[in-house]
Amino acid sequence: MINQSFAKDIASCSNPTGKVYYPELELINKNDSDWDDDKILNGITKLIKLNDE
Repeated sequence: MINQSFAKDIASCSNPTGKVYYPELELINKNDSDWDDDKILNGITKLIKLNDE
């Protein structure tokens, strides 16, 4: 667990969207391997600074 009393928010994004790549691996065949749209519903992604370093 991070002690957020010393953390400073640098960036915050609600419901982020972007691209995801699915490489051909054991569970993903060559036909399903490709780029696709992706999103995190009801989520928040934050970049925080924990100290002055």
